[in-house]
Amino acid sequence: MINFFRKKRKKLADDNKALKYTRYAVGEIVLVVIGILIALQINTWNEDRKIANEEQYLLKELLSEFTTNLEKIKEDQILNSINQNASIDILNMIQKNSLKSNPKKLDSLFMIVFSYGSFNAVNGVLSEIISSGKLRILKDTDLRNKLSEWPGWLENQQEDIDIRRDQLNYYVEPLYVKYAPMKNGDNYIDFSHWSKKYKRKTLEKANFNYDFEALTSREFEGALYKYVLDQD
Repeated sequence: MINFFRKKRKKLADDNKALKYTRYAVGEIVLVVIGILIALQINTWNEDRKIANEEQYLLKELLSEFTTNLEKIKEDQILNSINQNASIDILNMIQKNSLKSNPKKLDSLFMIVFSYGSFNAVNGVLSEIISSGKLRILKDTDLRNKLSEWPGWLENQQEDIDIRRDQLNYYVEPLYVKYAPMKNGDNYIDFSHWSKKYKRKTLEKANFNYDFEALTSREFEGALYKYVLDQD
């Protein structure tokens, strides 16, 4: 048997067939490798295309969500600017001791003070992107960082909103209800920034008058001034 293989090997060597087989085998291997590389490249291209399409979809959804948020915060900013100016007007009237001269103006100013905007962000798209781990799909590093910081920024803003609201509800408003006819402001209440459809009949004026001395006290002025600072 050994002699048989020796003779066969010698014959192949003599006929140069071993070299031909080696070249053929190498060629086949090279074709297989090229085929694998092409398949991998096509697969990679398909995956990249899918990711790129998903990135575009996410960006469009985020753009829509943040455009809505931008419009909401602009409206609240206008409302809060009007609110703060009204608070400052009352402080100036206290400073000049002129509250008694125009009680109707005071009625309207206080109703403005009690109407403020609290930014409530729409967050559904971003929350889903973050929770699903799809934030990494976005190629823009700066954008990814801003989006990841957005929930924390909102939390900080909410703390400021809560402080402002508590100052108004627990300090300014109780003093005003105690020393002023709050019902007189009913004619000046504007619900349009909450609802375009809601309408109701205004109530008659109250049977009570202002306690101007109490409203010019250090306590009330301090409470209203602190509210202005919180509004800042």
